[in-house]
Amino acid sequence: MGGNILFATDLGMFSPYLLRKVIALAHQASFVVDVLHVVEPLGVFAESILETYLSDEEKLRLRRTGIDGVLQGIKIHVEDSVKAEFSGTIRLGMQPFLGEVIVERGDVAETICQQAVSRKAEFIIIGNHGQNSRQSNVVGAVAVKVLQLSLLPVLMIPIQTAVANNDLFSI
Repeated sequence: MGGNILFATDLGMFSPYLLRKVIALAHQASFVVDVLHVVEPLGVFAESILETYLSDEEKLRLRRTGIDGVLQGIKIHVEDSVKAEFSGTIRLGMQPFLGEVIVERGDVAETICQQAVSRKAEFIIIGNHGQNSRQSNVVGAVAVKVLQLSLLPVLMIPIQTAVANNDLFSI
């Protein structure tokens, strides 16, 4: 088969489980997996704190270098986590198909859809809800918005199955 897929992750507690599912799929169909994490822009409260307590010079410096430094730190964390999970597949005799690890700022669902199109992904893989969901049997707001906006097929992996089977941390 082949091609590439975009796996969007929130880096939450369900991410390793989802990544193992993605790796298995990539192995079976010879897909290359690009991994995306989107950082939402600062909210109104955070912006107001910055406005109140930082000088104009400090705010400018933070916006120029601080945010990029934070994004780079997140990217390193994501790369390390993903590579560790992919290296586990080598021990199991599976060929890993890791593409690029991307960390972007923006609206989460919109950025996922834009990245998938710009990377010519065959489809998008997401979990049915993020780590902030209070119920495991609902579809989260980001997942719903991705389903609404995407021009590509979306594979949504149900997390409640993993919770019910106590499969979150097994390898």
